[in-house]
Amino acid sequence: MFLSQLELNLQSRRVQKELANRYELHRTLMHAFKKPSLANERLLFRLEADRGSAKILVQSQNMPDWSFFTEEEIFQRYLIRPNPDIKTFSPQIFSGQKLLFRLVANPSCRKAIYKDNNGHGKRIGLYTEEDQLKWLEKKGNQNGFIPIDVSIQSAGTIRGVKTQDNKKHILKIPCVRYDGLLQVSDPMAFENGLKMGIGPAKGFGCGLLSLAVIR
Repeated sequence: MFLSQLELNLQSRRVQKELANRYELHRTLMHAFKKPSLANERLLFRLEADRGSAKILVQSQNMPDWSFFTEEEIFQRYLIRPNPDIKTFSPQIFSGQKLLFRLVANPSCRKAIYKDNNGHGKRIGLYTEEDQLKWLEKKGNQNGFIPIDVSIQSAGTIRGVKTQDNKKHILKIPCVRYDGLLQVSDPMAFENGLKMGIGPAKGFGCGLLSLAVIR
C-alpha cells in the first residue's frame, strides 16, 4: 500500500468548495488513478485540519500519480507543495499484536422502520459514547481486532452532495474520532479491513485506520 500526505492551499477557491462538499474532494483525489487498470482503486483518506492548515492523508493500493496538480490548470493552486510525499506501507501483522490507532468514522446503523429512496433501511447515526464504542467493537469483530483502550471525541459533521438517479441528495454525516490501543485477533481479516476501510462514508473521508507501533 501507499500513503500520501497532501497539504491544501486554503486560499484556493476550489479547495474551499471541496472542503464544503467532501464527495468532490474524493473525486479530485481519484484523478491520481486515471489509468483504466486502476479504475477499481480503493482509496481511503482523512482530512486533518488545525489552526489554519489542512492536510489530507491518503491511503491507496496503487502508486498515485499526483502530477495533475501541476499539469492541469484548474489544480494549479490546490496544494501548498506541488509534489506530495508518498511512502510505501507494508505492516507486518500477527495475532496478539498491539497497535496504537486512529480512526475517523461514521458510527451508524440501518433501521428498517425508516426507508430510504431505494426502500432500504435508512442509516441512522449513533450519538452516545456507549453506542459508538459498541459500534467500534462490532467493527473490530468483523475486521480482526479488539479495541482495548479507546478515547472518543466528535470530529464534526461532514457535508456533501451526491447525485443518484439524477437527483441531488444533500448529506450530513456525523463523525467521531477514535484514538487508542487495539489488539489483532485475526491477521487476515485485519489486513483486509486495513485495505478496505472501516465503516460507511468512505467517499467522504471516513474509514481510514491509521496505525503506529508501541515504543
